[in-house]
Amino acid sequence: MPLSMQRPACGTRIKYANSVGTVRYVGPVENTSGTWLGIEWDDSDRGKHDGAKDGKRYFSCRFPTAGSFIRPSSNVRSGISFLEALSEKYIDQLHGTSSQETVVLGSSLGSIQVEAVGLDKVRSNLSRLERLKVVSLDGTRVAFPDAQGRIRDTCPNIRGLDLSLTLVSSWASVAQIASELPLLQQLSLNRNRFLSLERDGAFSNSFLNLTEIQLNGTLLTWREANGIIRQMPSLRVLELGYNALSSLSTGGSEERNTHPLLHTLNLDNNKLVDWIDVASSISIFPSMETVVLSANGFSMIPPPAPNASLPNIKHLSVSSNSLGSWRDLENLSEWCPYLENLSGQDTPLNAAKPQSRSLVIARFPRLLRLDGTAISERERRDAEILYLTQLAREGAVRADDISKPFRWDELCDKHGPPTEEVKPKEEKLSSQLITILVGSINSPPVQRSIEVHDEKPLSVLPTMILRNLRNKIKKLHGSARGKVELWIRMRDNAWAELSKDDDSSTLDWLGLENDSHI
Repeated sequence: MPLSMQRPACGTRIKYANSVGTVRYVGPVENTSGTWLGIEWDDSDRGKHDGAKDGKRYFSCRFPTAGSFIRPSSNVRSGISFLEALSEKYIDQLHGTSSQETVVLGSSLGSIQVEAVGLDKVRSNLSRLERLKVVSLDGTRVAFPDAQGRIRDTCPNIRGLDLSLTLVSSWASVAQIASELPLLQQLSLNRNRFLSLERDGAFSNSFLNLTEIQLNGTLLTWREANGIIRQMPSLRVLELGYNALSSLSTGGSEERNTHPLLHTLNLDNNKLVDWIDVASSISIFPSMETVVLSANGFSMIPPPAPNASLPNIKHLSVSSNSLGSWRDLENLSEWCPYLENLSGQDTPLNAAKPQSRSLVIARFPRLLRLDGTAISERERRDAEILYLTQLAREGAVRADDISKPFRWDELCDKHGPPTEEVKPKEEKLSSQLITILVGSINSPPVQRSIEVHDEKPLSVLPTMILRNLRNKIKKLHGSARGKVELWIRMRDNAWAELSKDDDSSTLDWLGLENDSHI
């Protein structure tokens, strides 16, 4: 049988028609003739079943539609060595002494021919593999190391290496490649599938200088990932996104100071829902400062137990979660009392709206940046005063209250009590009305000082949604069929637009209060 037609063994990683998978079965299938390969595809939607066909199980898959059968053929391509893949990618044969060549450049819009000069010089420079410092073999068929010493002799200066979506299946192979690259600092292994994960320090000398590793989309468990990074004493950045992680429990007690330099952890797009579980796992890393928890399943954040906070966390992302109450953010502020940078976009508490941004800022005393935008001293002051005023207007505090709202005493000491009289809410509808001042302008307010015409008072309920206010203003100004654009004047006299995207929000949510100028 020709080499290209040899049947791959179970456990072999293969490429077939631009898809990557693992051979899980080799043999006959009932009611058919010949030999079949049972493949578990990396793309869980690529297959047709989970390894069972016509009531008989031939192999098992992690996902129900990740398996299928294919015939052995020359189109089933198995792996090659690291240096073979490197040569295919970075070495192009010289074309001779001609100084000018015709090169075809293609795109989705077609191809063009251009004359290029000196390409052999470029090829010659790229072919000097010993000079390479950053190497990407993403999507190649690299699967195993070369003979001992060959990688070190060929390309010893590699500092950054990308082996994502390759055919590497053994952690031993990764470790042997890394052991021949003494300067290696960044390693990407995204979207690979590892069949064996040797641990317990078996390769402790292979990753001595590694500072960053990416293991996104590998479907590793937290326990397996912890076993891997124990071999990396200099590790500072760990990425474990898109791994379907539902828990960070290892099934045993974790020792503190195991990874003393690790400061950044990316866990985005997993299935984490238990904040206590995540916080307790993060707490074992003494230098942890940056944590990404975007697009998980958090719907609430409970308050921390005494001495259970995360005082080292300074940068945190909880975007695209289902956190829906201000109490969640107040608890988060207690968990991370020194937080400086918070990303909370695409949550029910949408920090993109002008007034809700202020109410988020008021709850985090040391926050310097929210959703990528810096917080000025003036913005913080206005946010905290707005927060106090809103609490007073809502009657949230009474003189005889023992339990005060979050940061109330602290902010009253800082800014003084709010100017509005603090009184309990009355039940009469008229007592709940606020009066806003509505005027017209000739053009969008691009500057603070702009002339406002025909300003009229308008009494509205703070629970009214913006769409209804917009319609009310149309009638007030006799333009029921026209288009009305609205802006609110902020405390610094700048104008913020109330866009159509805000039309379903209530006026108090948007920060409208007595004497607001619209």
